Amino acid sequence: MTTTHISSASLGQEASEEHQILPFHEAEVSEFCGRTSLKPVGIAKGPRVIVGYLKKQYRLSCQKNAKHTAHIKSFPLPALPIEIGLIIFGYLHPINLYHLGLTSKLMRGIILNKSLSATVWKKSYERHRDVPAPSRNISEPRWTQLLFGPDICMVCDQNGAEAFFAFSKRYCSDCQKRFTAHTHDIRDHLGERLRFPNAVLPMLPRETDLTWGRNCYHLPDVTALMKKAALIQILIDHQVPRLARIFATDQKILKKRVAEIETSSLSAKFLLTRHRQRAYDELDVFAGLAVKRCSKWLSGLGYKPWDINASGLDSVLQSAGVHKATLRIFRRLLPTLEKEAIWYKPRDLFPLQFRLTKMYEYYETSQEGARSTLPHSELAVDIFLKHHFDKSMKPDEMERQFFKVIAATAHKERLRFADRLPDHLLEPCPSEQDQLRKVDLAAATFSCRKCRHNTDAGIQIGWKAICHHMRNYSRGAPRGYCLEYDFNDQVSRFASSIVSLSGLDANKASVDDMDEKNDRFICGICRPSRKHRISLLRTYTWFDLVGICYVQGSLIPYSSIMFPQLLHLWHDHYRWLQVESRASFVPAFH
Repeated sequence: MTTTHISSASLGQEASEEHQILPFHEAEVSEFCGRTSLKPVGIAKGPRVIVGYLKKQYRLSCQKNAKHTAHIKSFPLPALPIEIGLIIFGYLHPINLYHLGLTSKLMRGIILNKSLSATVWKKSYERHRDVPAPSRNISEPRWTQLLFGPDICMVCDQNGAEAFFAFSKRYCSDCQKRFTAHTHDIRDHLGERLRFPNAVLPMLPRETDLTWGRNCYHLPDVTALMKKAALIQILIDHQVPRLARIFATDQKILKKRVAEIETSSLSAKFLLTRHRQRAYDELDVFAGLAVKRCSKWLSGLGYKPWDINASGLDSVLQSAGVHKATLRIFRRLLPTLEKEAIWYKPRDLFPLQFRLTKMYEYYETSQEGARSTLPHSELAVDIFLKHHFDKSMKPDEMERQFFKVIAATAHKERLRFADRLPDHLLEPCPSEQDQLRKVDLAAATFSCRKCRHNTDAGIQIGWKAICHHMRNYSRGAPRGYCLEYDFNDQVSRFASSIVSLSGLDANKASVDDMDEKNDRFICGICRPSRKHRISLLRTYTWFDLVGICYVQGSLIPYSSIMFPQLLHLWHDHYRWLQVESRASFVPAFH
């Protein structure tokens, strides 16, 4: 396949479609290492992703509010008196206060000055209840840095560190193994596991893992407190006066402080988990948009839609760390995309089946109304591979031949269903086209052989319903699960009765005719119920009356989701309906 060079004129419209992605506008070379998987790790993990997501949300809100505040003139912030500046800072979000302190030395000196900005930080957290406030043992700037600061380890300065709010620390994976331990992994000074219940651990802050529910402790704090507790216990054993009472009071104070720390820590972890999940979901959405845009650009270069491997295209974009597809990035990655994301002549059976399925999907979208009237793609693919495929075929020849097979398979399959109709529905049929139209009759009811024992009994009315059922067979079912059907004579008789009550001919009325007529029916056997001196009778659509099948001695509704009103009608009167089905319904029109 020959390719042409991409031009900005042919894709100018795509170039103008800019999608805002957190927090980037244009991807630079340094951004190519930002995204390595659907769940970003390293530099894109944790607060950095969350900060980018929040910055994007605030940026969008500022863009919406810019129209309302366009008449207000901007003023130089450094020229304001410091008292007025502190009043303004109290209305800012904590993340904005943190970023404001990174702008200059002057701002950093004001924001981090305890005597000046202590009340500013407290007012900011009070006005923004969506951000959990810190406990009393940690300052607001330090807490904000743990929430929204860079993911840099405090020991080795490595990226990808995780924040431990209970310890006010940030550790990478290696340092985490050195300085933290789970409850059952802690050892005493003799190297033995701790016995439980333990008197030391309840006095220490603990970090709870939201995924596994395990508690994690800071090893330096554990070691220091164990030594102090052992020394105090020795002094208590030697009957030092009032030491036991003092130690008991300190235990209560420490446990109360631990409870406060755990409350604020869990609130912070829940907040970051919620924002992280939203950010990851948004990354996945934009990754899908990048795949679609690159697929469209590849189609503009002459590649067929079924030649483009979407999974290979996504893997290339992930390996390159592309957050948003632009023309510049597409041109740079074009050689790799042509090598990794394009299906050339398949050698194995599975890639060939996948490619033919993609061609089938393209045929559905290109032909108007084809999706509702074509059977499952597996029928056409299997027929083509068994009877028409040749390894020496060229791609263009295979395309033309397969499209012919799709049309022929749909015609043959519909004719096969028409041959199973009874004689009273087929007469008169002067031509083959008239015979094919009989499959669309409201009385043409078929039962799926594999689904006859399900809640809906596998009953399908009309050709469109059959095609829809073929496509949506049970998830995890083997190939060809719902491709065999039998004509259901009992349901067909019920349908013919309903069609006759609507004033139509059962041998000519189609499903679309009944839907267009949209009649309502009432039960001719039930007595009306009285409520508040008003007589009430429930009405039913024709589907409510037809959707029934007699399976293993019990009547099963067509679908418990689509037709919930059917239970009363058939469970109460099915014996009468089997004998006098035509006289048991009275039509009521809206």
